[in-house]
Amino acid sequence: EVWKHFMKFPGSYKRIRIGWIDAARGRPALYKQRLEYFVKMTRMNKRFGMVQ
Repeated sequence: EVWKHFMKFPGSYKRIRIGWIDAARGRPALYKQRLEYFVKMTRMNKRFGMVQ
């Protein structure tokens, strides 16, 4: 379900969000927090960080 929603998002949104998560790779706690939040929002089929 999460993957299905993710694949429907625009390419630019996916690149921005993946970059945002990856930027925290050197800080494990922040990386985990960002990844979990992204998965949570994607599961609900919602984008964040922009006006919708």
